[in-house]
Amino acid sequence: MSELSQLVALRATNLSGIVNHLVERGLAERHRGRDARSRIVRVSVAGTEFLEGFLPRHRRYLRELTHDLRNSELSTLSTLLRRLQASVETTGPTH
Repeated sequence: MSELSQLVALRATNLSGIVNHLVERGLAERHRGRDARSRIVRVSVAGTEFLEGFLPRHRRYLRELTHDLRNSELSTLSTLLRRLQASVETTGPTH
């Protein structure tokens, strides 16, 4: 979980709770890793089906949120979000 927690900028304990919830809902599967301490988390068939329905709706929603922005504003927003992401990645989770 530590590799995944770093990728999504969450503490391992917080991520474990999220993964537990996804597994309980049938959206993810947890498998043994290379050693006794590691685990592999995979999106389940139900999770893939959920994402195939969710992601197009989410993209439409994001387009609706940003439809009034000019291209230059979208570019600025994108740049700022990438900088924020880089800051989160280098700083790491603290909460």
